[in-house]
Amino acid sequence: MWSLADRPREAGEGKLRNDPSLDMVWTDESRFFTPYARGLLEKRVAADPTYETGQPSDFRQRVVEFKAFYEAGGGPLILVGTDEPVYNLLLPGFAYHRELLAMVWAGMPPIAVLKAATINGARALGVDDRLGSIEAGKLADLYIANGNPLEDITAARDIRLVIKDGVVYDPKDLFAFAEDGIGPSGPDGHEAWTLRVAPLVRIR
Repeated sequence: MWSLADRPREAGEGKLRNDPSLDMVWTDESRFFTPYARGLLEKRVAADPTYETGQPSDFRQRVVEFKAFYEAGGGPLILVGTDEPVYNLLLPGFAYHRELLAMVWAGMPPIAVLKAATINGARALGVDDRLGSIEAGKLADLYIANGNPLEDITAARDIRLVIKDGVVYDPKDLFAFAEDGIGPSGPDGHEAWTLRVAPLVRIR
């Protein structure tokens, strides 16, 4: 089991993802892209291998500020999210779990991290009366993990069952269904995968 005591002293010098002791990338996420999209992303990363690099001092400062904010009582205001773009062969859904681990690495207890990932987010969106915790009267979509994420936060990504609308799914079947499905299947398929966001304000 990995714990804060095991974290490398110099891990802040680079991206946590590149620290093998943290197991930040534990599966082949590229398998969910279509072969065509996978090829495009591989070329993009090869053309710009440094796109994620940042100043080590910036990273260390963020860790200090994050921990100080939590210790000052800011835990209920911390949310889990991800801005990881589909720029490379890693996916936002998996990045969510990388953020859980990063928060624990930074000094936040697993119980607080799990609240940040559930009830805190629901409260921020104003839907905590329906989501965010297991209670009578709330929606019952949930998943069951193998292991105890209160002891090891990486257990949260070891999914045993998924329950949606009262139907129980095997995660292996869901993963198999999603493989080779993200992105265009060829040069003529880009239109369907182009994101267009309408402006919030129109200036006359």
